[in-house]
Amino acid sequence: MYYQAGRSVYVNLELSDVDGNPVNDLLVAIAYELPNGNMTFFIAGFVEDGLYSSQFTPSAWSKEGRINGIFLILGNEDYAMTYASVTFYLYEVEPTTPPPPPFVFLTMAELALLTSLAIFGGLIVFLFWNRRRMKKRLRIPEIDSELGREIDNTLNALLAAFTMLEDLIQREDIDRIQKIEALRILMDDIEVGRKMFDRVSDKVGGV
Repeated sequence: MYYQAGRSVYVNLELSDVDGNPVNDLLVAIAYELPNGNMTFFIAGFVEDGLYSSQFTPSAWSKEGRINGIFLILGNEDYAMTYASVTFYLYEVEPTTPPPPPFVFLTMAELALLTSLAIFGGLIVFLFWNRRRMKKRLRIPEIDSELGREIDNTLNALLAAFTMLEDLIQREDIDRIQKIEALRILMDDIEVGRKMFDRVSDKVGGV
């Protein structure tokens, strides 16, 4: 798959069980290996019917090159932890000489006014509709100091696990078999982070 550099790339993953039924509400992270060998991490958000989506942004890498992605699907009581991979390429477009501007009946000032009115009018309608929709779908709890500490501890635990995962993948002094053995131990830390996330997620609620 090829995508233009400098633009966001949306990477989707569909999960189903052995019977072909969609698997929902799992914690899915994705680690991207950049062309320079560095790693960057994102969380793939659950959409619906087993579909999870993640975004690769230009802030992570905006030049041409190959991007390797590893999905880390953290299991729960019903499903075991598993993995998936994806690869895509970014390409750069050579600049071209723009054609001469076409003749228009409206002046630039008139066109800018009409455009701004349309944009702000659409934005107001969208914000009003989205506010009503979010009120119906979301339950936002009060975050007290104890819940705040639990959220911070959960994020720090997951960040530490992903950082160790990045260091393990980049190490050159051990072979692939040793990396897999070390990864099994590291998955225990990620599993602890997943359980902490489940507890915090139950308290926070959401969609």
